[in-house]
Amino acid sequence: MRITTTDAAYHLDSGHYHLTVSRTDPSAELEGWMTLSLIASAHTRGGRDETYETLPPVLAERGDVAVFDFPQRSTEWDSKIVRLTCTPETIAVEVRIEGHGVLGDVTLLGGRAVLNTRASGVFRSGVHARGVFSPTPAH
Repeated sequence: MRITTTDAAYHLDSGHYHLTVSRTDPSAELEGWMTLSLIASAHTRGGRDETYETLPPVLAERGDVAVFDFPQRSTEWDSKIVRLTCTPETIAVEVRIEGHGVLGDVTLLGGRAVLNTRASGVFRSGVHARGVFSPTPAH
């Protein structure tokens, strides 16, 4: 796996996919497939979780695995990190939270936020592929 870095992004070439991870906002572009919103909402039973600040991603390379941590300040949690883990063949997303509260609904790859650009609202990932096969019947 090869990673190159510019001021604006990390460019990852796994041999199976090309991923551009922004260094300025919580997003990544999976070439030919989709734009990933790297915001997450982890609501509690007592309140709605909104991200009010995003910090630059932190990259850790572990052999042929690249881990991008996106720290986020949250209205409900003491700590919230969205983690993007890239192997040569897979991409995984998870949210890690610390704090007090009973966990309710969780949204990955999008959520409520006020970004550093002052944009606010609900942010979602977008699919750019012309088609996606699902083996599960839709009807």
